[in-house]
Amino acid sequence: MSYPPKSKGPAARSAFACPPLIFSPRLQLLWADPAAQALAPGLCGQGGALKLLRAHPGAWELLRAGRGVSLLLPGPGDGALELALLPGPEGNYHGFLCAPCCAALPRGFPARLRGPLTEAFALLPLLARQLDAAADPAPLLELERCCYRLLHSVCLLSGLSLLSGGQLPGRAADLSSVARGLCEAARGALLPGLPAIRWTGPQTQLPVSCGAELLSLAVGALLDNALRFSQDGGEIAVSVSALPGRALLRIRDQGTGIRPDVLPHICEPFFSAGPGGDGGAGTGLGLAFVQSLAARLGGVLSVESVFGEGSCFALSLPLAKDAADTHLRTGADYLLDRYSAFYVQLCDFCRLPDLV
Repeated sequence: MSYPPKSKGPAARSAFACPPLIFSPRLQLLWADPAAQALAPGLCGQGGALKLLRAHPGAWELLRAGRGVSLLLPGPGDGALELALLPGPEGNYHGFLCAPCCAALPRGFPARLRGPLTEAFALLPLLARQLDAAADPAPLLELERCCYRLLHSVCLLSGLSLLSGGQLPGRAADLSSVARGLCEAARGALLPGLPAIRWTGPQTQLPVSCGAELLSLAVGALLDNALRFSQDGGEIAVSVSALPGRALLRIRDQGTGIRPDVLPHICEPFFSAGPGGDGGAGTGLGLAFVQSLAARLGGVLSVESVFGEGSCFALSLPLAKDAADTHLRTGADYLLDRYSAFYVQLCDFCRLPDLV
């Protein structure tokens, strides 16, 4: 293999096809791009990765087991950097540098935000019952949607905090069931005028080592991103397939695509750009969470995009050795739970549950 790896396909640009750092099976540096060398010269020096790994007990065992690990290291000035190491081809390891997602958040901070939100959700039905029959319900419905938007951010912050705290997602869940259930719910409850959701996937289970709640959050975040940038009709194609030892989720849209100068930054925490590459389109938490989850599980999140034509996100995760949770999630399951990942992640694009 040559370094850096050459991109496949002249038209599509991939944000993560060429990682900034590539290490040998013994964690000797094989290649680093100039930006990585400038940000982390110690890591790029002789034996830098091994020294960092030895300072994090248990990290080497996780890597050998095919899992990704996230390690903190000194950054420029007084700052810090997070190194996500994950298995690559030919026994090598790929490294990605970013600012720590939630290292500065106090423990339990997302949970503190849930308290006031819980009270707000509890008050909404009471307010709805007090409305006069002739009153316009639109302001109250918009208030409900605003509450869901806040819950959307809190759930992603909670997920990022969990992952950056070194906790591994628990019981295996079926990626195919989760993605299929969310697509079924979307077909029945998306607002008019949005792209059609087309699903293809196997009937067999594809278990990955992640709880169903976090996995639903990740798939929902990718669907939210596709809808956000393709609101003028068209189609969003969602597929799950089996690869040797891995499960692959692909979500392809026919939206605006991503500008080449924006593409390298889309998974940075709190980074957000509108359809034209300017202004904010969201919270900047969804893709950061999906990438962090993929790295923690030893998987890869990649994207190919052509500006003006659309994007395709691919989430590849190792298959779990254990069987998946026996409860298969259907579209009805997501729609019956008013706080499911469907309503929380797609709150800007779906009909929300009735207040009374």
